[in-house]
Amino acid sequence: MRVRALALVALLAAAGACTSDDDGTATPTGRSPSTVAASGAQSVVPETSAATGSTTTADAGSDQARRALDEVVDWFADPATADPAAFADVFLQEVPIEQLRQILSEIGPGAWTAVGVESIAPGAVAARLEGPGPPLLVQLQVDAQGLIAGLMFQPAELTDAPADLAGLVQRIEATAPIAGFLRADVAPDGSCSPVAELASTELLPIGSAFKLYVLGAVASMIEAGELGWDDPVVIRDELDSLPSGETQDDPAGSTQSVRELATRMISISDNTATDHLIDVVGRGRVEEALVTLGHGDPAATTPMLTTREMFVIKTDPGLLARYQAADAAARRALLDGEVAAAPLPSVADFPSGPTAVTTVEWFASPADLCRALVTLDDLAGQPGLEPVRAVLSDNPSAATEGDFERILFKGGSEPGVLFAGWLATRPDGSRIVVTGGVADETAPIDPHALQLLALGLTLS
Repeated sequence: MRVRALALVALLAAAGACTSDDDGTATPTGRSPSTVAASGAQSVVPETSAATGSTTTADAGSDQARRALDEVVDWFADPATADPAAFADVFLQEVPIEQLRQILSEIGPGAWTAVGVESIAPGAVAARLEGPGPPLLVQLQVDAQGLIAGLMFQPAELTDAPADLAGLVQRIEATAPIAGFLRADVAPDGSCSPVAELASTELLPIGSAFKLYVLGAVASMIEAGELGWDDPVVIRDELDSLPSGETQDDPAGSTQSVRELATRMISISDNTATDHLIDVVGRGRVEEALVTLGHGDPAATTPMLTTREMFVIKTDPGLLARYQAADAAARRALLDGEVAAAPLPSVADFPSGPTAVTTVEWFASPADLCRALVTLDDLAGQPGLEPVRAVLSDNPSAATEGDFERILFKGGSEPGVLFAGWLATRPDGSRIVVTGGVADETAPIDPHALQLLALGLTLS
C-alpha cells in the first residue's frame, strides 16, 4: 500500500464491517484519490454523539481514548515502537502492525503534537496533529476494553478548495447523498435573503443543532419572567445522558445555573446539560420554540426527543423499529413508558455506523436554521436576554477567517450526519447566515464537510 500522496493516509479498522472507508465515502476505494483504507472497515465519526452507559464507564471510555491517542502520537518519534497490544484484534486483522508502522514512517516521523483533542463519539476522540509534516486530522476509537478499534489520519486542510460560492455548492452536493446549504444576507426585517443555496427548504437531520430550539425555549421562559439565568438546577442521575459534555460527571444533588447549563449545551454540545434544560422548561415548551424560531414544519421533528431518549432508541433495534413505525401519539407513549424506563446504553451497544438518520433524528431545513439563528440573535438584543448571544458566540468552530465583529455558531452530528450554522455580524452591523448539512444513510461523513460549509462565510 502506497501512502506518500500528500503525506496522508486514512487508516480505518473497527468492530463490524461496512462498505465505507472514510467519513463521507460510500465505496471501498473512496472519493478521494489520496485516501487509503482497510477493506470493509468503518471509520470513527465526527462530533457529538455518545460515549457510554454510566458516568464511571463514560469517564473510562473518554479517558482510554485520550490515553490511546497520546500513545499513537508518541509512536511517531519512533514508529518501530508502535505496540500491537494497544489494538483490538479486529484492527490488526485489517491492518497488521508492520503496515501501521510503515504508515507512521511515511506520514513523517518526528515530534508531533495533538491540538484541540475532543470527544466525538462512543469512546472516540478527534484532534489536529501538528509536526514535521503537513498538519493532519486524526480520529481514534477504542472498544469496550480500551483497545484501539478505529484510527484515521487525513489532511487537516482542504485540497482543491472551491474558489466561489457556485463551486462550493457543487462540492457540498457531491459530499453526500443528502445535502443542503444556504448562504443568506439578513434583511433589515430579519428575513433571510438567499445568496447561494442548495435544497435550502428541504428537511435535513441536524444532530445537536436542535439545541438551538432548547435555547429558544429557555429564552422564552426568561423573557416571560418564569425563569432566571442564575436559577439553580439540581443535577439528577436519571437525566444523565452520554457525552459529549461534562455535566454527566457532576455529582447528583449538586447544582448548576441555567446560564452555565446553556453555555455547556451550546459551546461543548453537552448532552446531559441539554436534557436538564429540557426537563426544566418541558418538552412542550421546546416544541413551541420550533414555531417561534420559524421552523417551517414543526411536526417533522415532534415529539422533540431528549438526547438520552435518542441514545436509548438507537441502541435497541426492536424499540427503534417500533418507534419508526409509530405515529406521533404512539411515539409519545413509547417515550413516556418503555424509553423512560430503559437504562442508559453502553458504548458497546451504541451503533458505530449511520442508524435511522432520516427517520429518528431532529430535523430542520437550512432555511429553518437561518430563521432560528436570526431570531435568537434578535432576542439577545432585548434587556435580560443578552446571555443568548454570549452563549452562541462561545465557540465559532471553523469560522476563523473573515472580517466579522461577532460569530454565533451551533453544529451537530451523529454517524452519517453533519450540520452546522453560523450567523456572522460585520463591523458595519450587517449580518450573513450560513447553514447547511450533509447526511448519508449508509456511510460516515467526510470530516472536511464542516470546513466546506464554513467557507460559505467568506466566499462570494
